[in-house]
Amino acid sequence: MTTRLTGEGIETPLLNGKAPEEGKAVSWASLNGIGVIAVRNSLNIASVTDFGTGQVEFHCAATMADADYHASSGLYGWNGFLAFPTTTSIKVYCGNVSHSYTDANPVWMQTMGALA
Repeated sequence: MTTRLTGEGIETPLLNGKAPEEGKAVSWASLNGIGVIAVRNSLNIASVTDFGTGQVEFHCAATMADADYHASSGLYGWNGFLAFPTTTSIKVYCGNVSHSYTDANPVWMQTMGALA
């Protein structure tokens, strides 16, 4: 992450060389979560960790200012649950109608908030 100085001397975090616009996602990802996981496309995602069936953690390239940001996820045909947001990562749990963890394709995740 890089920063820039404004006229008031305040540092503003940059995302891909630009200051994030208020109300827009500061990170998002589209993931194939079946078998060997693979990120299809993303913004501000450094890596993804597979914790087993239906459990992945997205690691942000640029740190969030705090853990009180908005995050959401979605899965094709299933339910996605978010848990344990931190300033550097967020876990997504993928569940099916039987309330069991299941791998999914695709898995979508986005966050909105302030960068550190």
